[in-house]
Amino acid sequence: RLKLLESSLEGKEFLCSGRFTIADIAVSYAINLAKSLEIHQALKPNIKRWTDNLFQRDAFKKAISFLPAWNGWCMSPIKCTSNFR
Repeated sequence: RLKLLESSLEGKEFLCSGRFTIADIAVSYAINLAKSLEIHQALKPNIKRWTDNLFQRDAFKKAISFLPAWNGWCMSPIKCTSNFR
């Protein structure tokens, strides 16, 4: 599946329609999980570029801040500011 994602992102900023959509949100959650589990070394250049861009979006940072932390680790590669600890 990562191979398909990598090829789908070739020369594109977003997955669908040339704009940010729910597809970007849904797929980026899985990539965010991979990063939090420290298995992100498997990510290829297009996926890394795409997620780096998404994770820098103000809306993404705001949304991810609402995710709870479990057992002392946070689901976010960005600083976890959850109040659920």
